[in-house]
Amino acid sequence: MPILDIFRFIAASLVLLAHYKYVFGIEVIWEGFAPSALSWFFVVSGFILSYRYPQLHRAELKKFYLFRLIRIYPIYLFAVLISSLFIIIGYSLFEQAFLTMLGRTVMSTYDLPTEISSGLWIEAIVKHLLFIQLWSDTETLKFLLNPPLWSLANEMFFYLCFPLLLLFTSKLTRVSYIIIALVLVYGLQYLLIQAFLPNTNHVDWFNINTPVYTNPLIRIVEFIIGMILYQAYRQSKTSNNWFASYPLLVFVIALYVGILYINLSMPIQYTMFWLSLPVITLMVYILTQVNWQPEGKLRKISILSGGASYVMYALHWPFMEICHFLGFKPDDSMLFFHITCVYILMVVLSFAIHIWFEKPLRVFILYNIKTREKSQSN
Repeated sequence: MPILDIFRFIAASLVLLAHYKYVFGIEVIWEGFAPSALSWFFVVSGFILSYRYPQLHRAELKKFYLFRLIRIYPIYLFAVLISSLFIIIGYSLFEQAFLTMLGRTVMSTYDLPTEISSGLWIEAIVKHLLFIQLWSDTETLKFLLNPPLWSLANEMFFYLCFPLLLLFTSKLTRVSYIIIALVLVYGLQYLLIQAFLPNTNHVDWFNINTPVYTNPLIRIVEFIIGMILYQAYRQSKTSNNWFASYPLLVFVIALYVGILYINLSMPIQYTMFWLSLPVITLMVYILTQVNWQPEGKLRKISILSGGASYVMYALHWPFMEICHFLGFKPDDSMLFFHITCVYILMVVLSFAIHIWFEKPLRVFILYNIKTREKSQSN
């Protein structure tokens, strides 16, 4: 869906601008946009996957997982390698001071040893390559190479669960079932947050990040909501749905901004993503009902934006850190110029990598797989 591709690009842009604060130390937009943008990615991922695979038989599982790996791994591998080379070489030259030079804050280094051994570097790289960086005695290991990649480890976990979850969501053949399911899984996420909250009187980013924010058992609820939304989409395709209106979309976006404002006075375990999830769910549903079908170049740009959004998300952090290390830093008089340059350069780089590297590589891999299958069948 082109409109979802456009909004995926907008969500990736919000993440980049929110993370600008963590690399350059200056807040550009409220950082609360980043967690809700991730919820957006997870919900849309569940919807799109259900859209492409409304049914999945046992004989198709191998091909399903292979195609998912081909879709996500090339850019992910590139992001891990670029980040690893930059961080490890820099650390070998400047030692612990290198992390400070990059603008790494205590939030992403609080339990790292004073001197990072070669064993920890190897562990970080191997676990990233296997999508298991969330499982480590060192909680900030998931941030050591390329912090945003933790969400892709979650995404791979969702893919593994998808065939089993499909058995549940495919049974939602009535609107009443869909509404009940949405309410129940949203309530389930609240209960999971309570279950995983640390046993302490004070909850903050440090003690909630691992048990709640990056926890795949909690965040998979957003992916399931996306799968349920697909069933709502199937039900609404043949009905005269008043939700498909641009004014309502504008209203829901305004409501989303209002929810983010309310977040300022709420406990952090809810403001990270839970409170804004219903509005994001409604927004995704409305977008699926807006029958926007651009033609020609506009359609091509929309689809390319969806692909470039993944590249931007995977590479924006090391890109900004490299800019920081090379001395391309903002100052008060040139802040807008700096933000604009960083954003435009990242956009151009994302489209270029998607068009000339990621997309041709995926086509090449798929072509070779199909050729091999054809030769084996003959």
